[in-house]
Order: sequence, then C-alpha cells, then structure tokens
Amino acid sequence: MFRSSVAVLLSIIVMLSGCGGGGSSSSGPVASTLAFPLQSAVRTFFANGTGLSQSFSVSGSCTEAGTDSITAATTSTTFEGSPALSATQSTTFTSSNCRSVPVTYNSTMYLDSNFDELGSSSSGYYRVFQTTPTHPVSVHVGDTGTYGTADYYSDSTKATSTGYALYSYIIEPDTATTIVFNRIQRFYNMSGTLQSTRQSRFRVTSIGEVTLISADEVAGSYHWVYTYH
Repeated sequence: MFRSSVAVLLSIIVMLSGCGGGGSSSSGPVASTLAFPLQSAVRTFFANGTGLSQSFSVSGSCTEAGTDSITAATTSTTFEGSPALSATQSTTFTSSNCRSVPVTYNSTMYLDSNFDELGSSSSGYYRVFQTTPTHPVSVHVGDTGTYGTADYYSDSTKATSTGYALYSYIIEPDTATTIVFNRIQRFYNMSGTLQSTRQSRFRVTSIGEVTLISADEVAGSYHWVYTYH
C-alpha cells in the first residue's frame, strides 16, 4: 500500500498549452486505442521494485521535498498466518515547512506468490485486505472499476480497528502508447465517515512498464500534491 506518510501518493495529467501569432494549437492527453496489460504490469512493478526510486516535491498545504523507494518483493515471510513475500517502502523528507527534517518513514508491504497485495504494516497501523485484490488483465482508456477493501488496525494484534479503505481505479488518457492508471484510495473511519482520498497516478506503457508520476491527497481542509521526478 502506498500509505499517507509514505506518500505513495500523487496528481498530474498533461495540461493544455497554446501559442499565438495569428493562430493557435493545443496539445493534451491522447486517448490511446491500445489494450494495456495492467495486471501483469502491476505484478511486475511489485515483484521487481521498479519505477519507485525517485525524488519528489510536495505542494499545497505543505512545501516539501524528498525521495521515495521500494525494494523488490523477494523476502519470504508470513502474513496473517500464510506464506507471503515482503517489500520495504521508504520515504525520506529532506526539506519541509511542516515537519522536522530529515526524517524517514518505513513500511512493509506483503504480497502473495502472484505479487498481489495482501496488506501492509508500519508504526501505528496494520492493513489487511478482506480478499486478495486483483487488477483486470487488460484495460483501455476510460475503464473504471473497484478492486479491493482493506481493514485498518492500530497494530498486528488487530485489537483496535481504526477504519477501512475502498480501492478503485480509472484508466486515464496519456499518449498514443501509454495510459495513466489512477489508483484511488478512500479511507473511512469506523462510523463510515470519509476521512481522506488519495489518487496515485502511474504511467503504464503498452509493454507493461510502470512509473509512478504523481499523487493527490485530500484530508479535511488539507490538500497535498506530490510530483515525482
């Protein structure tokens, strides 16, 4: 999972631009007609830890900068009593007007043998998907869907429930040979009140290469935009 402190979160699509001089032209996202192998792309992304070793900048409610990384999921472990693979995600903030820096946040992701998510954990939270989420094998621009619900607890004892998250996606236009996979997480407290919404955007190529490009998170009156470089 891409948790809020880790900032595996993120929001940018190509903006329209124009030029003068007696005429005008514009460019923007292109709705590719290709089919994209989303399921294998996401699984390979988690398996190899590729695409997420980047610097980022934050705008909005905070002005920050740092680096994000994720290791390949090659470590054998157990999760909820069953065999699993784990990967470590780390976010380091190097400058900020909202927190003392430098500071690093670490979390552990747990995946099954197909590299589908089972859950994650870190200091202060423990997340478990109710059923193993799987992405569609193939997608086109305009496709939407839901793919999972995760329960949140304060720690691995699961003695204290803190809420739940619903996961969905939108396939957005990008270029003739790429799409933007917009992974949306909506977190609710135990009363069912929406607490935060994060849209994490990944560029996916027609051959299944994945790159994290941005995240956009809103929680109450706060709004953070992460742009990856």
